[in-house]
Amino acid sequence: MSKYQTEDSSGNFSYELKYTQHADGWQLNSVSISERNREIFSKKNLAGVYRAEAVLLAQGVNMCEALIACRSAHPSLNRMN
Repeated sequence: MSKYQTEDSSGNFSYELKYTQHADGWQLNSVSISERNREIFSKKNLAGVYRAEAVLLAQGVNMCEALIACRSAHPSLNRMN
């Protein structure tokens, strides 16, 4: 299993994507979002297969950014699970 970690531009949020390669493509196994080292979202067993690793990573990071944008628009959402 491979792991990709990155931060948003503010440095307040970090994203971790875990994924595997299969014969038919790449699968995103889990995603987690942390705010200042405190996990605020995690999801496992995500559906979908991607033809390229780069596409999987771009889609995974885009999903994390969308969740953070939603949380920012609705401050009442403390933990997003």
